[in-house]
Amino acid sequence: RDITDIMLSYRSNIRRTSQLDGGGDESQAKKPLHSLVHFLEQQSSQSSSTKTATTATTTCTPELLIETIVPAFRVAAKLNDYRLLLRLWEATKTFCTSSFDQQA
Repeated sequence: RDITDIMLSYRSNIRRTSQLDGGGDESQAKKPLHSLVHFLEQQSSQSSSTKTATTATTTCTPELLIETIVPAFRVAAKLNDYRLLLRLWEATKTFCTSSFDQQA
């Protein structure tokens, strides 16, 4: 699967989670967020170790990243999970930095 499909899948799962009425299981709501953090960290480490311009990271547009990450931040904020917010922020920052370094 290409990174665009993966990001679209995360976006869909996170949006579904954000529409829960609060009566759901908090750990279930956090699952797609933790998975997204892991994915971003994994992509960042792969792209930093393979400095080629053809890796999957370059196929993720900034628009798609924003459409995926903003709902994730909202869900983490709704859950009052500051540690998860910070992990999302750091993973996103590292992912963007490694993507930018590749394109330069």
